[in-house]
Amino acid sequence: VNEIRLQIPLSFVSSEFVREISDLVKRNTGSCRLSFEIVDEENNTSIGMPAPKHQVSASAFAKEIGRFPELKFRFS
Repeated sequence: VNEIRLQIPLSFVSSEFVREISDLVKRNTGSCRLSFEIVDEENNTSIGMPAPKHQVSASAFAKEIGRFPELKFRFS
């Protein structure tokens, strides 16, 4: 696994959520690249944002992301 792409609904983005994700990234450092895709389902649009300075442990990060049923992720 080279990358985890985290799909986040726009309605879910908040300061608290950003802090939680930041904490997860810090706790699960590794060698897998991380990128985000913010999805606006109402307007059927999305924007991708790579996070080149942040790498995570794929399995540990994915396990913790499972606490957020609103989020989707995929490995590549």
